[in-house]
Amino acid sequence: MVERLFSKQKVAGSRPVSRFFKIIYSDLKSHDYKKFSQEYSKLDITDTFYLGYRDVPELLKQYTKGKKALDFGCGSGRSTRFLKQLGFKITGVDINPDMIKQAMKLDPEGDYRLMQEGHIPLENESFDLVTVFIMLMEVPNLKKMKIIFSEIHRVLRKDGIVLIITDAENMYQHEAASFTFKFPENKNIKSGMQVKLKFRGGKIVFFDYYWTESDYKKVFISTRFKVIKLHKTLATGKELFKWYSESKYPHFSVYVIKKFKVWL
Repeated sequence: MVERLFSKQKVAGSRPVSRFFKIIYSDLKSHDYKKFSQEYSKLDITDTFYLGYRDVPELLKQYTKGKKALDFGCGSGRSTRFLKQLGFKITGVDINPDMIKQAMKLDPEGDYRLMQEGHIPLENESFDLVTVFIMLMEVPNLKKMKIIFSEIHRVLRKDGIVLIITDAENMYQHEAASFTFKFPENKNIKSGMQVKLKFRGGKIVFFDYYWTESDYKKVFISTRFKVIKLHKTLATGKELFKWYSESKYPHFSVYVIKKFKVWL
């Protein structure tokens, strides 16, 4: 199943790979989606990013109970289409109109909604699954991250789950097939600081925010979520790609979280 979904894989170095599935905030300028929205929309799930998605089908099979899903920060809709292939009835939401436009162009029959910052334009407890794929590293502070998860908590059903793909805590210390971190600005990074990255084979340079596992867990607890699975992805050596450090060090962490009961 996984090999069929990723049938468009290409060997590392064969084409530049960029980030996608993003949400843009008014005070955040780490990615120029207005300029590169069309370029982002044409990207495949390859190289290091493949590892982030590789185990998602099995995790969803293990933890989800229903098929109604929300792809939060869907960007140009690549993750939304990926989930549709897995059989989910999926709605994608994003704050960036250029990315939503690209998503609708690539998937005219898909359900894509433009959202305002801090509010998901959908009803309470209406989804079995909410996905947040490769976008939390663009959130500039934990206050805004808490707003995001408070809204996700509102639209998630009581027995639903949230599945998150985000950068592993030590990702920026190890070179990867998709990008390089070798910049003097990246020395001695701490929680909340920006990290400079560049995609191999391309010109796009961008900045992520560095968040630790402790940061994420504090946000989850404060918004009434508990972690039921933390999965760190490593390359096996059997993939089609040429790896840098991905066989030794995880570059992505996959969280499965769910609501916890508050006893009054």
